[in-house]
Formats: sequence, structure tokens, C-alpha cells
Amino acid sequence: MSKLFALSYGPVGLEVHGTCAHDVMVHNFTHRVTRGTLLAIGRPDGRILSLLKTERTVMLAAKQAAFVENFGVGPEIFTVGHNNVKVR
Repeated sequence: MSKLFALSYGPVGLEVHGTCAHDVMVHNFTHRVTRGTLLAIGRPDGRILSLLKTERTVMLAAKQAAFVENFGVGPEIFTVGHNNVKVR
């Protein structure tokens, strides 16, 4: 994926990182948010009661990352999951 993106967009660099969004994402990766960052975050199915707390933790981490700005621009964030939750 990194090679294809680099070939497509030439001067644009791409870094791919993986982490547990509900555990260490805020501590390890929110300081790396720069202008034009795209965060794709997987979300557990909050319709299952045992995963509801984990889903809320992931949503909180995404909101915390959204407030990190670089030159007045924050990251683009999208979450992927089964629960149809509207974030305000």
C-alpha cells in the first residue's frame, strides 16, 4: 500500500502505523498528528454490551486526536465499525 501511494502522489509521503485505539493510541501517536493526517480507526461493535465500553474508549481517543492541530488544521478521521453511531 505504501509503495502504491508513493507512486501515485510523488512528493506526498505516507507513514502507516498500527496500534490499539482503545489502549495506547492517544499516548503513542497523537503527538505525530500533522497537517493532512488521515486516521482510519477500527471500532468494536458497541451493540454487544461487553464491547460498549471499548467502543466508547475508541471514540474518545478519536475525539482527542481531532483536537490536535497543526497550522490550524486537524486530522481527517474516519472510523470503521458496525454500530451506526452519529458523532457530534
